[in-house]
Amino acid sequence: MLDASARIYSAGFVQVAKNSHAYLRPKFLGHSEATFGANVSAGYSEYIAQHAEELKTQKTFMHEFIESDLAPWKDSGITLEALEEAENMYDICDGDILRFQIISGRLYVYHVTSRGLGWYPSQLGEGHLAARGRVPHTMLMLLDVLRLFPGQIPDLDAVMQLGDFNCVERNASRRGAPVPMFGYSTSEDYHDLVLPDFTYYGHEYDYLMDPWGNPVIGWDAQREVLMRKYEGVPLSSRLPQALWRGRTRDPMYPHRDALRRAFVACPEVLAAGGARARPR
Repeated sequence: MLDASARIYSAGFVQVAKNSHAYLRPKFLGHSEATFGANVSAGYSEYIAQHAEELKTQKTFMHEFIESDLAPWKDSGITLEALEEAENMYDICDGDILRFQIISGRLYVYHVTSRGLGWYPSQLGEGHLAARGRVPHTMLMLLDVLRLFPGQIPDLDAVMQLGDFNCVERNASRRGAPVPMFGYSTSEDYHDLVLPDFTYYGHEYDYLMDPWGNPVIGWDAQREVLMRKYEGVPLSSRLPQALWRGRTRDPMYPHRDALRRAFVACPEVLAAGGARARPR
């Protein structure tokens, strides 16, 4: 844990306040200017607040996995040198790397992979470095934790990589604890510590719309909209189609994209079986 009175890189971190544009959803989709009017998590189900209250006194099924994931550092702890080693893996890991600190309930973020371009601003929008990829949604995830558990999150200093692939391989020849690195995926061959992928809540141009043209936020609310929309539509009259998006010919990831191309070929396979299908 980092002592709040011994801030490291105090001049290097950008404070992200809860009223910053990084924490607010644009009022009008597609606008990059400062027209923000709603907290992203404000539209979530009341279940989230109820669940957060329960977590104050009850352990979840994930607790044993958390203990297992953190076991390599149980005896030695996580040192400042280990964090700096993780930060310097920006040329090894696949995606952006953030180093973040939580001190007295406030979030400070350093965009490691864009250090040559300066500190990214808290305002999102076209042309702003903070709007790149998963960076803003990772910030939203951390800010939501602080919002849901006020005063309960201890001071900490951590590093997270935001790529699609694992980064910290298990190395039997390494002496001591592995590099501490949060990420969005892991496996039995890697030490990456998994955190929820908030980008699923951030695809604003893919939101379902309610009858009044407002985006429907959260899985529960979207499920209700779909059920109302299709409750009177028989399955036989629906088009047998699914929507998937993503690159299929990225030279950096030939193995991944070979699998993606197999998905793209699904319409042809379905058509051969007599189903109506078309790629989108």
